[in-house]
Amino acid sequence: MLAANFSEVMVRSYSSLAALIFLAWDLVMSFGDEYEYMWKRNWTPVKCIYLFCRYFSLVVQIVNHVVTQGPMSKVPVARTFCRTWFAFQGACTISLVFSINALLMLRVYALYDRSRRVATFLVIIFFADVISVSIQSYLCVKASVFDQACLMTDTPPTVVSCCIEMLVMQGTLWGMTWWKRNRNESWTRTPLVSLVVRDGAFIFVGTFAIMASALPYAMFVKSLEHVAFSWFIAFLAFSACRLTINLLRLDIPGAHTQDDLELTTFIEGTLNDQFTTVGTAIETQS
Repeated sequence: MLAANFSEVMVRSYSSLAALIFLAWDLVMSFGDEYEYMWKRNWTPVKCIYLFCRYFSLVVQIVNHVVTQGPMSKVPVARTFCRTWFAFQGACTISLVFSINALLMLRVYALYDRSRRVATFLVIIFFADVISVSIQSYLCVKASVFDQACLMTDTPPTVVSCCIEMLVMQGTLWGMTWWKRNRNESWTRTPLVSLVVRDGAFIFVGTFAIMASALPYAMFVKSLEHVAFSWFIAFLAFSACRLTINLLRLDIPGAHTQDDLELTTFIEGTLNDQFTTVGTAIETQS
Protein backbone atom coordinates (compact mmCIF):
# COMPACT_ATOMS: atom_id res chain seq x y z
CA MET A 1 0.00 0.00 0.00
CA LEU A 2 2.78 2.43 0.92
CA ALA A 3 4.69 1.53 -2.24
CA ALA A 4 1.59 2.16 -4.37
CA ASN A 5 1.01 5.51 -2.66
CA PHE A 6 4.63 6.51 -3.18
CA SER A 7 4.33 5.66 -6.88
CA GLU A 8 1.21 7.82 -7.27
CA VAL A 9 2.86 10.67 -5.38
CA MET A 10 5.82 10.56 -7.78
CA VAL A 11 3.49 10.48 -10.79
CA ARG A 12 1.62 13.50 -9.43
CA SER A 13 4.86 15.41 -8.89
CA TYR A 14 6.33 14.63 -12.30
CA SER A 15 3.01 15.34 -14.03
CA SER A 16 2.71 18.79 -12.46
CA LEU A 17 6.31 19.54 -13.47
CA ALA A 18 5.69 18.40 -17.05
CA ALA A 19 2.55 20.54 -17.34
CA LEU A 20 4.46 23.54 -15.99
CA ILE A 21 7.30 23.01 -18.47
CA PHE A 22 4.76 22.75 -21.31
CA LEU A 23 3.17 26.10 -20.42
CA ALA A 24 6.57 27.75 -19.98
CA TRP A 25 7.68 26.38 -23.36
CA ASP A 26 4.50 27.68 -25.02
CA LEU A 27 5.04 31.10 -23.44
CA VAL A 28 8.61 31.30 -24.72
CA MET A 29 7.69 30.09 -28.22
CA SER A 30 4.76 32.48 -28.62
CA PHE A 31 6.06 35.51 -26.72
CA GLY A 32 7.03 37.27 -29.95
CA ASP A 33 3.43 37.12 -31.16
CA GLU A 34 2.17 38.00 -27.69
CA TYR A 35 4.30 41.14 -27.58
CA GLU A 36 3.29 42.14 -31.09
CA TYR A 37 -0.44 41.47 -30.85
CA MET A 38 -1.14 41.95 -27.13
CA TRP A 39 1.32 44.17 -25.28
CA LYS A 40 1.39 46.80 -28.04
CA ARG A 41 -2.42 47.09 -28.10
CA ASN A 42 -4.82 49.02 -25.93
CA TRP A 43 -6.60 47.29 -23.09
CA THR A 44 -9.73 45.45 -24.22
CA PRO A 45 -11.83 42.63 -22.73
CA VAL A 46 -10.14 40.15 -25.07
CA LYS A 47 -6.68 41.30 -23.96
CA CYS A 48 -7.71 40.93 -20.30
CA ILE A 49 -9.00 37.40 -20.90
CA TYR A 50 -5.84 36.48 -22.78
CA LEU A 51 -3.50 37.72 -20.05
CA PHE A 52 -5.61 36.06 -17.37
CA CYS A 53 -5.49 32.69 -19.12
CA ARG A 54 -1.78 33.00 -19.92
CA TYR A 55 -0.36 34.09 -16.58
CA PHE A 56 -2.98 32.90 -14.13
CA SER A 57 -2.58 29.35 -15.43
CA LEU A 58 1.21 29.66 -15.16
CA VAL A 59 0.94 30.79 -11.53
CA VAL A 60 -1.48 27.93 -10.81
CA GLN A 61 0.93 25.38 -12.27
CA ILE A 62 3.82 26.80 -10.23
CA VAL A 63 1.71 26.62 -7.06
CA ASN A 64 0.64 23.06 -7.91
CA HIS A 65 4.20 21.93 -8.41
CA VAL A 66 5.41 23.58 -5.20
CA VAL A 67 2.57 21.92 -3.28
CA THR A 68 3.13 18.48 -4.82
CA GLN A 69 6.85 18.73 -4.13
CA GLY A 70 6.33 19.99 -0.59
CA PRO A 71 3.36 19.24 1.71
CA MET A 72 1.83 16.56 -0.53
CA SER A 73 5.03 14.59 -0.94
CA LYS A 74 5.00 13.55 2.72
CA VAL A 75 2.52 10.83 3.60
CA PRO A 76 0.17 10.99 5.42
CA VAL A 77 -1.41 14.24 4.20
CA ALA A 78 -4.15 15.92 6.25
CA ARG A 79 -7.62 15.37 4.75
CA THR A 80 -8.53 19.05 5.16
CA PHE A 81 -5.45 20.04 3.17
CA CYS A 82 -6.37 17.58 0.42
CA ARG A 83 -9.87 18.99 0.13
CA THR A 84 -8.55 22.56 0.01
CA TRP A 85 -6.03 21.67 -2.68
CA PHE A 86 -8.70 19.87 -4.72
CA ALA A 87 -11.07 22.86 -4.38
CA PHE A 88 -8.31 25.23 -5.48
CA GLN A 89 -7.56 23.23 -8.62
CA GLY A 90 -11.24 22.86 -9.43
CA ALA A 91 -11.88 26.60 -9.06
CA CYS A 92 -8.90 27.44 -11.28
CA THR A 93 -10.02 24.97 -13.93
CA ILE A 94 -13.60 26.21 -14.20
CA SER A 95 -12.33 29.82 -14.25
CA LEU A 96 -10.31 28.99 -17.36
CA VAL A 97 -13.28 27.15 -18.88
CA PHE A 98 -15.50 30.19 -18.38
CA SER A 99 -12.82 32.41 -19.93
CA ILE A 100 -12.65 30.26 -23.07
CA ASN A 101 -16.44 30.24 -23.27
CA ALA A 102 -16.42 34.04 -23.12
CA LEU A 103 -13.94 34.22 -26.02
CA LEU A 104 -15.99 31.80 -28.11
CA MET A 105 -19.20 33.69 -27.31
CA LEU A 106 -17.68 36.96 -28.54
CA ARG A 107 -16.93 35.25 -31.84
CA VAL A 108 -20.42 33.82 -32.13
CA TYR A 109 -21.96 37.19 -31.28
CA ALA A 110 -19.91 38.86 -34.02
CA LEU A 111 -20.81 36.20 -36.59
CA TYR A 112 -24.52 36.72 -35.86
CA ASP A 113 -24.31 40.44 -36.70
CA ARG A 114 -24.50 41.53 -33.06
CA SER A 115 -28.01 40.18 -32.79
CA ARG A 116 -29.71 41.13 -29.51
CA ARG A 117 -31.51 37.79 -29.43
CA VAL A 118 -28.24 35.92 -29.80
CA ALA A 119 -26.60 38.15 -27.19
CA THR A 120 -29.45 37.50 -24.76
CA PHE A 121 -29.26 33.77 -25.38
CA LEU A 122 -25.49 33.71 -24.90
CA VAL A 123 -25.65 35.72 -21.68
CA ILE A 124 -28.37 33.46 -20.28
CA ILE A 125 -26.56 30.20 -21.03
CA PHE A 126 -23.25 31.65 -19.82
CA PHE A 127 -24.54 32.59 -16.38
CA ALA A 128 -26.67 29.46 -16.16
CA ASP A 129 -23.52 27.45 -16.84
CA VAL A 130 -21.53 29.43 -14.26
CA ILE A 131 -24.16 28.87 -11.57
CA SER A 132 -24.72 25.20 -12.38
CA VAL A 133 -21.04 24.24 -12.66
CA SER A 134 -20.17 26.20 -9.50
CA ILE A 135 -22.85 24.39 -7.49
CA GLN A 136 -21.84 21.00 -8.84
CA SER A 137 -18.18 21.73 -8.17
CA TYR A 138 -19.00 22.61 -4.57
CA LEU A 139 -20.95 19.37 -4.15
CA CYS A 140 -18.07 17.47 -5.73
CA VAL A 141 -15.54 18.91 -3.28
CA LYS A 142 -17.87 18.22 -0.37
CA ALA A 143 -18.35 14.58 -1.41
CA SER A 144 -14.69 13.89 -2.11
CA VAL A 145 -12.89 11.28 -0.01
CA PHE A 146 -9.09 11.07 0.06
CA ASP A 147 -6.59 8.47 1.25
CA GLN A 148 -3.38 9.10 3.19
CA ALA A 149 -1.51 10.19 0.04
CA CYS A 150 -4.20 12.73 -0.82
CA LEU A 151 -5.48 10.60 -3.70
CA MET A 152 -9.22 10.56 -4.31
CA THR A 153 -10.61 7.11 -3.50
CA ASP A 154 -13.68 7.46 -5.75
CA THR A 155 -14.75 9.88 -8.44
CA PRO A 156 -17.97 11.68 -7.37
CA PRO A 157 -20.88 11.50 -9.86
CA THR A 158 -21.01 15.30 -9.99
CA VAL A 159 -17.68 15.25 -11.85
CA VAL A 160 -19.43 13.50 -14.73
CA SER A 161 -22.30 15.98 -14.79
CA CYS A 162 -19.85 18.91 -14.77
CA CYS A 163 -17.93 17.45 -17.70
CA ILE A 164 -21.09 16.77 -19.68
CA GLU A 165 -22.26 20.33 -19.11
CA MET A 166 -18.93 21.70 -20.34
CA LEU A 167 -19.21 19.59 -23.48
CA VAL A 168 -22.78 20.74 -24.10
CA MET A 169 -21.69 24.37 -23.85
CA GLN A 170 -18.71 23.88 -26.16
CA GLY A 171 -20.84 21.91 -28.61
CA THR A 172 -23.55 24.60 -28.63
CA LEU A 173 -21.10 27.39 -29.40
CA TRP A 174 -19.32 25.43 -32.12
CA GLY A 175 -22.64 24.30 -33.59
CA MET A 176 -23.87 27.90 -33.79
CA THR A 177 -20.63 28.90 -35.53
CA TRP A 178 -20.78 26.03 -38.02
CA TRP A 179 -24.47 26.62 -38.80
CA LYS A 180 -23.96 30.35 -39.43
CA ARG A 181 -20.97 29.67 -41.67
CA ASN A 182 -22.86 27.19 -43.83
CA ARG A 183 -25.96 29.36 -44.21
CA ASN A 184 -24.07 31.75 -46.47
CA GLU A 185 -21.98 30.18 -49.20
CA SER A 186 -19.74 33.24 -49.53
CA TRP A 187 -18.69 32.84 -45.89
CA THR A 188 -17.02 29.52 -46.66
CA ARG A 189 -14.43 31.48 -48.66
CA THR A 190 -13.72 33.94 -45.84
CA PRO A 191 -10.43 33.02 -44.08
CA LEU A 192 -11.44 34.45 -40.73
CA VAL A 193 -14.78 32.65 -40.61
CA SER A 194 -12.99 29.41 -41.45
CA LEU A 195 -10.51 30.15 -38.68
CA VAL A 196 -13.30 30.71 -36.16
CA VAL A 197 -14.92 27.39 -37.13
CA ARG A 198 -11.60 25.54 -36.99
CA ASP A 199 -10.60 26.93 -33.60
CA GLY A 200 -14.02 26.20 -32.15
CA ALA A 201 -13.80 22.64 -33.42
CA PHE A 202 -10.32 22.26 -31.90
CA ILE A 203 -11.58 23.29 -28.46
CA PHE A 204 -14.63 21.04 -28.64
CA VAL A 205 -12.80 17.97 -29.97
CA GLY A 206 -9.87 18.47 -27.58
CA THR A 207 -12.14 18.80 -24.55
CA PHE A 208 -14.21 15.82 -25.66
CA ALA A 209 -11.10 13.67 -26.22
CA ILE A 210 -9.70 14.47 -22.77
CA MET A 211 -12.97 13.78 -20.99
CA ALA A 212 -13.87 10.72 -23.05
CA SER A 213 -10.54 9.09 -22.21
CA ALA A 214 -10.16 10.25 -18.60
CA LEU A 215 -13.71 9.90 -17.22
CA PRO A 216 -14.29 6.17 -17.85
CA TYR A 217 -10.88 5.36 -16.40
CA ALA A 218 -11.51 7.56 -13.37
CA MET A 219 -14.96 6.09 -12.80
CA PHE A 220 -14.18 2.40 -13.23
CA VAL A 221 -10.45 1.97 -12.60
CA LYS A 222 -9.00 4.66 -10.36
CA SER A 223 -9.17 8.41 -9.89
CA LEU A 224 -7.01 10.61 -12.08
CA GLU A 225 -7.50 13.91 -10.29
CA HIS A 226 -3.89 13.96 -9.15
CA VAL A 227 -2.74 14.31 -12.78
CA ALA A 228 -5.86 15.39 -14.69
CA PHE A 229 -6.10 18.91 -13.30
CA SER A 230 -2.55 19.90 -14.26
CA TRP A 231 -2.90 18.81 -17.86
CA PHE A 232 -6.45 20.08 -18.35
CA ILE A 233 -5.40 23.50 -17.04
CA ALA A 234 -2.44 23.44 -19.45
CA PHE A 235 -4.75 22.52 -22.36
CA LEU A 236 -7.22 25.29 -21.50
CA ALA A 237 -4.53 27.94 -21.18
CA PHE A 238 -2.84 26.87 -24.41
CA SER A 239 -6.17 26.85 -26.26
CA ALA A 240 -7.34 30.25 -24.99
CA CYS A 241 -4.07 31.91 -25.96
CA ARG A 242 -4.00 30.29 -29.39
CA LEU A 243 -7.62 31.29 -30.01
CA THR A 244 -6.72 34.93 -29.48
CA ILE A 245 -3.33 35.01 -31.21
CA ASN A 246 -4.62 33.14 -34.27
CA LEU A 247 -7.37 35.72 -34.65
CA LEU A 248 -5.15 38.76 -34.23
CA ARG A 249 -2.51 37.41 -36.62
CA LEU A 250 -5.01 38.07 -39.38
CA ASP A 251 -5.24 41.74 -38.41
CA ILE A 252 -2.49 42.71 -40.87
CA PRO A 253 -3.33 45.15 -43.71
CA GLY A 254 -3.49 43.36 -47.04
CA ALA A 255 -3.28 39.89 -45.51
CA HIS A 256 -7.01 39.21 -45.59
CA THR A 257 -10.35 40.50 -46.82
CA GLN A 258 -12.24 43.49 -45.45
CA ASP A 259 -14.68 41.02 -43.90
CA ASP A 260 -11.87 39.52 -41.87
CA LEU A 261 -10.62 42.92 -40.73
CA GLU A 262 -14.05 43.96 -39.53
CA LEU A 263 -14.70 40.77 -37.60
CA THR A 264 -11.23 40.76 -36.08
CA THR A 265 -11.53 44.34 -34.92
CA PHE A 266 -15.03 43.78 -33.60
CA ILE A 267 -14.09 40.76 -31.53
CA GLU A 268 -11.04 42.50 -30.16
CA GLY A 269 -12.97 45.63 -29.20
CA THR A 270 -16.30 43.84 -28.65
CA LEU A 271 -18.51 46.91 -29.22
CA ASN A 272 -16.66 49.06 -31.72
CA ASP A 273 -19.44 50.74 -33.68
CA GLN A 274 -17.22 52.36 -36.29
CA PHE A 275 -17.16 49.07 -38.22
CA THR A 276 -20.08 47.63 -40.17
CA THR A 277 -21.31 44.14 -39.38
CA VAL A 278 -19.74 41.18 -41.09
CA GLY A 279 -22.93 39.92 -42.68
CA THR A 280 -23.73 43.24 -44.30
CA ALA A 281 -20.24 43.60 -45.69
CA ILE A 282 -20.28 40.12 -47.19
CA GLU A 283 -23.69 40.61 -48.79
CA THR A 284 -22.54 43.92 -50.28
CA GLN A 285 -19.44 42.41 -51.82
CA SER A 286 -21.21 39.25 -53.06
